[in-house]
Amino acid sequence: MSTKGKQDKKRKKEINSRGSISELETDSIAPELSKKQSSSESAASIGISSGEENTHKSEIADIKKQLKDKIENSKLTNIVSNVDKPINKMNNKVKDIIGRDNERLKNLVNDLLDKLKESLLTSCTKQIKILEARLSEKEIENDTLKKDVKNLKSQVNIHSEENTKLKTELANQENNRRRSENDSNQYSRSNNIILSGTEHSSTKIDPKGMPLFESAEEATKISIAKITSITKESQPSYGRR
Repeated sequence: MSTKGKQDKKRKKEINSRGSISELETDSIAPELSKKQSSSESAASIGISSGEENTHKSEIADIKKQLKDKIENSKLTNIVSNVDKPINKMNNKVKDIIGRDNERLKNLVNDLLDKLKESLLTSCTKQIKILEARLSEKEIENDTLKKDVKNLKSQVNIHSEENTKLKTELANQENNRRRSENDSNQYSRSNNIILSGTEHSSTKIDPKGMPLFESAEEATKISIAKITSITKESQPSYGRR
């Protein structure tokens, strides 16, 4: 095999080992391919066999196909990279906008919460003050009512004591009146006469423990009752024989 064929195989191996090739490399390889084609044609004219020529043609076709694939892949990668750059920029811008909006929203929410807290606290403090004032008024009213109740109780006790005193005084006055009446009646003869056979109620005692004396009316009633009982006993029974 000629030296040019060896160089082609070596370059094929290098392309397969790298796996990617740039546009500059393709530009440098193109004249070599044209040289190979001219050399192959000259070799055919010189007397190279038809089998070797076919192998060279197949190798050249494979190399062309690989170069086309590599070129297409490189173009696609360039297109993708060119598209990715603006997309990344847009993503970064969107992230910045969202971050700023989040901070604004957080600040707005915090401000609203602070305002709500202040309004609630002010309303609660007002209500608490009103309730405290009402409670103080109720306490004052309760204190005054307690004092009034104490005064009323003391007055009731005083009145009850006065009533008991009046009752005792009335009872004493009644006893004194009856005693004086009995004493005055003792000076009359009618009351000094004691009838024999009559039972006198001299055993009666007043509340103070003093014996009670009979009046003239009581003595006459006792004597009349005694006389009637005696007359009934002395009357004969006519129904008997």
